Amino acid sequence: MNLKKYIFIFIIGVLSFSNLYSQQELTPVSDDVYFFLKRMQVAGVIPDYNSSLLPLSRKQVANYLNQINNSSSVSSSDREVLKGYLLDYSFELKRNPEALSISKNGLSGIFNNDKNKYIYYSYDSTNSLFLNGNLNFSQRIGNGDSLGNRKITLFEPGLKIRGTLRNILGYYLRVSNGAKLNGDSNDVNFAAFTDYKLWSNLKFRIDKTNFDSFEGYLRYSAPDDWISVWIGREQINQGFGYNDKMFYSSNTVPFDQINLSIIYDKLNYSFTFGSLKGDSLGRDIPDKIIASHRLNLNLFKTFKIGIFESVISTQTPFSVTYINPLSFLTSADLNSGDNTTKNNANLGFDFEYNPVKNVAVQGTLLIDDLNLKTITKNDKSYNDNKFAFQFGVFWNNAFGIEKLAMTSEYTRLDPFVYSHRSNKSTYTNWSLPLGHKVSPNSDDISIDLNYTFSKGLSLIAGFNFIRHGAGVIIDSTTNRIVTNYGGDINFGEGDSKNLNKNVFLQGYRINYNNFRVAINYEPVKQLFLNLEAKYLLADYIYISKKLKDFYFRGNLNFVF
Repeated sequence: MNLKKYIFIFIIGVLSFSNLYSQQELTPVSDDVYFFLKRMQVAGVIPDYNSSLLPLSRKQVANYLNQINNSSSVSSSDREVLKGYLLDYSFELKRNPEALSISKNGLSGIFNNDKNKYIYYSYDSTNSLFLNGNLNFSQRIGNGDSLGNRKITLFEPGLKIRGTLRNILGYYLRVSNGAKLNGDSNDVNFAAFTDYKLWSNLKFRIDKTNFDSFEGYLRYSAPDDWISVWIGREQINQGFGYNDKMFYSSNTVPFDQINLSIIYDKLNYSFTFGSLKGDSLGRDIPDKIIASHRLNLNLFKTFKIGIFESVISTQTPFSVTYINPLSFLTSADLNSGDNTTKNNANLGFDFEYNPVKNVAVQGTLLIDDLNLKTITKNDKSYNDNKFAFQFGVFWNNAFGIEKLAMTSEYTRLDPFVYSHRSNKSTYTNWSLPLGHKVSPNSDDISIDLNYTFSKGLSLIAGFNFIRHGAGVIIDSTTNRIVTNYGGDINFGEGDSKNLNKNVFLQGYRINYNNFRVAINYEPVKQLFLNLEAKYLLADYIYISKKLKDFYFRGNLNFVF
């Protein structure tokens, strides 16, 4: 029997094995269901839930919601919130056709609060297809010393199609094409500067009028979910951070990738190989890739640990060294035989512990560079060592108030963390951080309060205080870098040339105080109103100057 016959028999066997209905599409990391699942995990209702590796499939999310629904320890107020999510996932849970409706069935269909609305849907015992339309209106206002007086209105219509074939192959495509309704070129620059989605849209930044975007993928999952693989463009998050993630965050746009996941007992392994948008101080880098591994281990119901590693390369984008899912990337990079300063390798460890009901703590360590020979040195040779760490607390039902969650976190990044001695290999996509949002040579204290009135209404208030060391000193005679204080993620050049040891917060000191209030409201099912206001205070200590800015963003999003 030849190889083709073996492959054919394997495919037929996999397809015929699956006889339980399931939806293999991913639930986007921006969906608020993850925050609800996190609260239920910390409350001890679903202790096996792990938030450090997202997104999950709709099937996996539905399974967690089913566990919550069957639990006797869920409060009556949380059970009211749960009802909304059970409706969202009613098809995955019960394949209930009564929970589906066609939006074109008059106003009664569009404004129905008891059904999930679609332009079109179709399903049978193993296949499904759902088609949604989307209309989004956005108003952004800026006022202050840095932003000036800015106002812009954007309109973005789009379509979304998703579904599953033969219970094992999920598919998803979201496309949109937006336009500026009012505002001048300065307002366009303001919108791009304050929104990473628009920042990464060259069409919008160049012609100052139109923009477009998409996400899409194909995802295969074995019938019992022990292995899954997907290829396409979708946002991923990795790390236990509550207010921001250290490894993969949502601080940049999704990138094209191949993602492999294997689940065995208490182990969950993920491999990612992706293509990033690179540049070096404005010069385009056509071939920038990232390869990463993450291994999660649920040691006990109350204790979880994770190991992460990644390599970013612009020199050998298709090397088998980096597409091997079972390897030690850091070692492979160090032993590649090439000049390893060209590639940017990171290694990280994190954990989460639930000491008591409704409280969780997490800790994260990121090792950007490590040289054991110089780690005790007090001179410039120590600069081979760069670390970042984070500690956080998640308090559910904070202060004894049901449905109020408080998250607090301290994050510190050494100089040059995430950046690299080759500016081509920074830990960025579209010059935006793949990890935590704060710049290198900074620390951040953040506190968020999130109160859930109901599934369709929540209020968030947040504050964070950032200390930052910035600046580069250039020799006026030779025009060469004398000192780079390591505060710019996109400019690591000069690190190896520094005359002195890198010192945390040394440089041009700046303090930031940021206040944020957000309201998320769903007055009618699939009609979303999101309002966010920020007050930003920047204290440029080194020049005794303070700048104040106010930012407002309102979104009205209708999914039908």
